[in-house]
Amino acid sequence: MTDVQVVDGELVPLRAVAAQLHVDPARLRRMSLAGEFPALLRITRKHYLVRRAELEAWQAGRWTTESAARAALVAEAVRGGVRNRRRKSARGHS
Repeated sequence: MTDVQVVDGELVPLRAVAAQLHVDPARLRRMSLAGEFPALLRITRKHYLVRRAELEAWQAGRWTTESAARAALVAEAVRGGVRNRRRKSARGHS
């Protein structure tokens, strides 16, 4: 990540991120509320910060929302990669 001012080594101003990505900061706020962008820390009514580690993970494609992680687990279970261990215990089998 370059050209973005880092505050306290961990936080990045949303306006700087938006300028780097060539998007409006309001769009990133909406994406954050929708779970498509990392959570924002509100400093004032118009100033937000984002955690640098989450931003870098998002940019690298490693960041995921809780619902996306849950969906990935369900998809893996459907493919047979996850076994339901409760089924045997519910029937009384060991």
